[in-house]
Amino acid sequence: MGDISLKLHDNKIRILTGVRYVSGLKRNLISLSTLDELGFSYKIENGLMCVFKNDDMILAGTKKYGLYVLNGCQFHVNISFVCVVKFDKTKLWHLRLGHMR
Repeated sequence: MGDISLKLHDNKIRILTGVRYVSGLKRNLISLSTLDELGFSYKIENGLMCVFKNDDMILAGTKKYGLYVLNGCQFHVNISFVCVVKFDKTKLWHLRLGHMR
């Protein structure tokens, strides 16, 4: 867990705090429900998603392959705490296959 600095298309830097970050993932996700709990709002329309705080647009993303990808975003990770969780193989395969449709 830690903080991530996002440099956006408008060259402004936004900091997301308390982020669960997995290095090595090609894409990391931002939870809209978590942003909602933190007082952010969002609007999704015609393949464009905008996230607001107090009527100021904070983040914007475009829909690509079913996910909204942040526009013009570079990020820097500042990890303040690392937690490694180990599973036995039975538990790991249950997590992989237990919720298949």
